[in-house]
Amino acid sequence: MKKASIIIVQLFCLVVFLSFTANAQSNCTYTVNPNSFVVPVSGGDYSLDITTQAGCPWTVTPFQSTRPPSISFTSPTSGTGSGKVDFTIAPNTTPSIREGGIAVRSSDFSTRASVEIVQDVQCGDPMFSPSVVNVPGEGSPELSFGWSPSSVNCSYITVRSNDSWITLTGMSPEQRYTFSVAPNTGPARTGTISIIINTRVNTYQKIGTLTVNQAAGQSNCTYSISAVPYVFYLEGGARTINVTTEPGCAWQAIPSNDWITITSGQSGSGNGSVNYSVSINNGDARSGTINISGRIIEINQRANCFANFNSGPFNFPASGGTFQYPGPFYQGCSFSSISTQPAPWISQTGGGNFIIAPNTGPARSTIIEFVGPTGSVSSESGHSFVTINQASGQTNCTYTLNPTGIGIGHSGGSSSFNVITQEGCAWTAFTNQSWITITGGASGTGNGTVTFTAASNFSDQQRAGIITVNNQVFTVSQNRHCFVPSGFTISVPSSGATGSHTLTTSCFYSYQSNDSWIISGGSQGGTSPITYTVQPNPGAARTGTITVRFSAEDSFLITINQAAGQSNCTYTLTRNYTTPLPKSGGNYSITVNTQEGCAWTVENNTPWIVITSGSSGTGSGTISFTLQPNTTETRDATMSVAGQSVSVLQSGGCNYTPTPASINVPSNGGQGSFTINLSEGCGNHLTVDYIHNPWINVVNTTRDGTLITFFYSVDKNLGEARTGTIKFSDPFSPPGGIFTVNQAGQQNCTYSINPTSIQAGVAGGDAGFNITTETGCNWTAQSNASWITVSNTTGSGAGRINYSIQSNTGAARQGTITAGGQTFTINQDAVAAPVELIRASGRVIDANFKSIRGAIVSFTNLATGETRTTTTNQFGYFHFANIERGQPYSIAISHKRYKFTTRTVIYNTGALIPIYNPDPEP
Repeated sequence: MKKASIIIVQLFCLVVFLSFTANAQSNCTYTVNPNSFVVPVSGGDYSLDITTQAGCPWTVTPFQSTRPPSISFTSPTSGTGSGKVDFTIAPNTTPSIREGGIAVRSSDFSTRASVEIVQDVQCGDPMFSPSVVNVPGEGSPELSFGWSPSSVNCSYITVRSNDSWITLTGMSPEQRYTFSVAPNTGPARTGTISIIINTRVNTYQKIGTLTVNQAAGQSNCTYSISAVPYVFYLEGGARTINVTTEPGCAWQAIPSNDWITITSGQSGSGNGSVNYSVSINNGDARSGTINISGRIIEINQRANCFANFNSGPFNFPASGGTFQYPGPFYQGCSFSSISTQPAPWISQTGGGNFIIAPNTGPARSTIIEFVGPTGSVSSESGHSFVTINQASGQTNCTYTLNPTGIGIGHSGGSSSFNVITQEGCAWTAFTNQSWITITGGASGTGNGTVTFTAASNFSDQQRAGIITVNNQVFTVSQNRHCFVPSGFTISVPSSGATGSHTLTTSCFYSYQSNDSWIISGGSQGGTSPITYTVQPNPGAARTGTITVRFSAEDSFLITINQAAGQSNCTYTLTRNYTTPLPKSGGNYSITVNTQEGCAWTVENNTPWIVITSGSSGTGSGTISFTLQPNTTETRDATMSVAGQSVSVLQSGGCNYTPTPASINVPSNGGQGSFTINLSEGCGNHLTVDYIHNPWINVVNTTRDGTLITFFYSVDKNLGEARTGTIKFSDPFSPPGGIFTVNQAGQQNCTYSINPTSIQAGVAGGDAGFNITTETGCNWTAQSNASWITVSNTTGSGAGRINYSIQSNTGAARQGTITAGGQTFTINQDAVAAPVELIRASGRVIDANFKSIRGAIVSFTNLATGETRTTTTNQFGYFHFANIERGQPYSIAISHKRYKFTTRTVIYNTGALIPIYNPDPEP
């Protein structure tokens, strides 16, 4: 064995080794700054300062190595005297750390200074095998797990147990990490092992967690189960497993797949039962298991052969064609048979293939019913249905349009007509008019509807167009656009007048008076005048109108203002009925005060106000009227007396009494409905208020005429009996109505939990505790700390409450979970005092001070047992990040050609590891 030496230097940054050639340009010395570069995976831009005497030449070139960084210079690579070199390092896309450097050479090409560059590699997510380990209560002396790194440079790992009952024991010959689990003397528990992966350049890159679940630790417990491997059909279903064991022996049921659900009995003690269900399968056949205290029950479920089945419809022309069975697609499925023979015009050729015969009659359709493989699809036989449609082959089709035409105003609009023909007879609608657009039913088979729109006509000519459907014609006539003048006003004296007004237009028009004291009306065209007669006015000044109409959409008003018939007449009314009058109606009156001889008239167009006396008069007088009963919402109207307005407001008569008026609901909640039978015209402004009782929800409402039905749901009651309401209000018909919900509370429920507390490690993790209560008694679980998350916050009867604890980054802390009035306490350990991490670098050389490449260097933290390993590069260098200051480390070096003695060193900043004498050769 050759002699070798080791020199290891611990620094905060990478150590740079410089070498010089003694006989080249003895008067020139070269130094560089910085001495080294540690480059991230992403690369980047960097600069190097070179210091030398004036006139001393230099050239920079990259190192040559097996995995050098990709260096590109962005400034000149040579110069004289001191200077600066800029360069870029490309991202590292390889799975290995890249190492190299830059050499500063003199004019004789000897290296006068060098800079080492190390570029990191990105570690990917590790693949753990297994990721979860389930351990029986009696523990296990030897368990193991392995992992697959994404790169050989990512194999520097730290393995730590986060729980005192899990002990790391080393590595097996198969390079798997081994550990042991102590016997459990209490309830089931969960712990974790952390796997921390880093490179030799960067700090930790990836952290993974292995979960260890251990069953309860009662001794002398034996378990037997009633279940055998069971096969479910595609519909799934439910079954029960009976568990037999000694009193006090705990057990837990754990399914392997999310399509297997434990519906009750997830855990228990002593004899018990586990109820589980299997969901519907929409894919391939599948298998899973349920683990009950180490007893494995195998569960298989058959495929759904018709999950991706294409049911059509499949459409064929009158000429016929071929059709192939459209599935199934999953394993274990194949074409079996048809349960009903198809129509006589469809023949089967075998293997799921069919022939569609030509059609010489009307359009036709049929359904083929397919049967899947019996026993492999469902509890009976899987069925699926395919629809086959074939177009008509008829030649004797007749077509009728209804109606055959329509007239449209000049502003255009939408309309439609029906096409009537035999079943299966095809038709097409088209038009050659640019102002007519077919918007629906451009083609069809059998009876159908064609919809269209006509654009506005801005010309002064009427126009017509057609829509043709299989030689049948639908006519569209459209009015021309006429110039419509603006309205104008005529003033007439109180004595009345007769007059006329001439319009200049080529369009036909009609006119009609809107007031009885204006006599006017007729139909004209061209330049024919509009004539009118205004009768004498015996009372106050008044205004009336004449409507001149060119079409349904075009008209204007002529306003006639007539002076008062008496001078100096004033009118006052005793009251307005602005306070709502009763909905029952009744008799009321209004007093008119004016001068003697001054005339007045009551104008009333409201049918529910009937004037019984005083509809007109002279001088002061009384108007009597009857108010009809109101069975709708609140309403108002206005009467006019001598130019004075009288407002009348009447309360609504709507009834909002619910049927039934109240309901009694059990504590488990439920659903129901009630109705309100409205009067005609009621309910248009009805509002519902239930937000003050959030446990009552109105989920839907329907209305059929005057009958409104409200559908509601009531949440479970986890406390005492309670009463809530759903209120109805209508601002136009107070006071509304109220529906009352009385819900019973839980009674005679007692709760207990086991255990009542836990001491958690710094890393946190997932765990749970049991809650015991009577069947039907509900409970809720709530955490008082943000670092504790409860998975299942509600439940009924006995069960298990699962929770997660976040890792702790500070001092010790305490939190609680409250369930069924019971308190579960969680105490979590504090983070240990921070450890200062430093960086160590070194070089392994032989007795002649030559570099030893490929030596394996192992660092072991004697306090934690953590071991990390690396190899020396082509220059004999190695590096270790994150070395704990003040901690003893064991250093071991191995090489196929050399032998080294293992030593122990305590690291401190700036301290050098001594040079060891090489082991003597054997």
